[in-house]
Formats: sequence, C-alpha cells, structure tokens
Amino acid sequence: MFAKIVAVATAAAAAVTLSATTASAAPRKTTKAKAVKVVSFEQRLNDAVNRVPGARSATWIVADKGAWGATDLSRGVVYIAPRTPATRILDVVRHEWVHVQQGRIYGGIDAARAGLAHVGGIEIIADCGAKALGAKWTHYTKRCNAAQVSASKRVLAGQPG
Repeated sequence: MFAKIVAVATAAAAAVTLSATTASAAPRKTTKAKAVKVVSFEQRLNDAVNRVPGARSATWIVADKGAWGATDLSRGVVYIAPRTPATRILDVVRHEWVHVQQGRIYGGIDAARAGLAHVGGIEIIADCGAKALGAKWTHYTKRCNAAQVSASKRVLAGQPG
C-alpha cells in the first residue's frame, strides 16, 4: 500500500573539521556527523497500519478531509490527514479501523448509525474499539461502559454490535 520511505540527512558534510583558535600549530580534529533518520508521514502511517490486526485489508490514503481521520464506511477507504500528530497516528488508525469494520458489517454509514445507536453510536463504538486495540488517546469518549465495550468487541470480531 505504501512505499517504505526513509530519508537520511547528514550535516553539511560527512565530516566537520574543528581547528584550534590559537596561532599554534595544534593538531586538527575531525569528527564525523551522525546521520539523522527522517521518517515521512507515509512511513509512520504504514507502520501504524501494520500494527493493527487486519487493517492492511482496508485502503489507506493520506488526505485531509477535515479531521485527523475519516472513513468511507461503504467503501472501506480511510483518509488520514498529514497534519495528524505523530503521537496520535496509531490511535487514529485504530479508531478508523473500527469504522472500516462497522462499514463491512452494516454496509454503510446509515445502517451502522442505526445499528449502533443503542450503544452510543458509531463514534463512541469506534473509540471503545480503539481502546480495546490499545489506544491511549481517543477523541469522542474517555470511558466506555460495559455495553459499549461488548459492542465494540463484537464489531472488531466482525459481528453486529
């Protein structure tokens, strides 16, 4: 899905020469600059998708649809905004993956909304599912009640909530 992109940047040159500040003929010291690993947003997203069981089966696109993440439930296409903080990418991927599952189970957003209304709706269940997958941060809820935890686990298992 994503090319593995890693850029390596080095300081202006492979070596930096330090010279003595006195007029004496002090020996010159050479120190090699350390390579800095620069990881692209696409690579961070790819790494996050790889950490969520089953998530590779969805289509993941880097595009800003107005939120950090957005999912087309009828097509299983997920959009992740490149402005998503690096510290939140994995949790956003977990949340959006639950939406993919909702779409697969219910066939689209309207049916998913109707099917999950009794337990708080699609966003609450996506957050509870993300928590079940290990998310430390969620946007819509901080706590899930027993019914929401149960429904989110059913959705993650591919069953109606």
